Amino acid sequence: MKLQLLIVVMLVCSISGCGRKENQPPANQNTNSTVGNPLTAPADYAGAVVRSKTVAEKVVDVASLKQAIQMFYASEDRYPQDLNELVKSGYLPTLPKPPTGMKFQYDKTRGEVRLVPIQ
Repeated sequence: MKLQLLIVVMLVCSISGCGRKENQPPANQNTNSTVGNPLTAPADYAGAVVRSKTVAEKVVDVASLKQAIQMFYASEDRYPQDLNELVKSGYLPTLPKPPTGMKFQYDKTRGEVRLVPIQ
């Protein structure tokens, strides 16, 4: 009896796929993407490299600004009035240039900096 029950359970699981669903895009999603197309692979790769480089630069720039702000705070016991004060005080050689279409937003009361889109 136990063997028969086990066989039935295994049969049901194999037929139903144990509840797994295939990864199919939703019906309303555009499936005309060139991702995965061997003919466009070099261009896809180059685009991915550029996007990755941009993200990495943004992370590094914001991280360096945050570190300089914390060093300024540790020395001066206050946050800089603006980001240019970090350069004037010698905590940064120059301000990093934000990516195209972005700007640094600085909150002098909390010493926080972040990248935001230019509006």
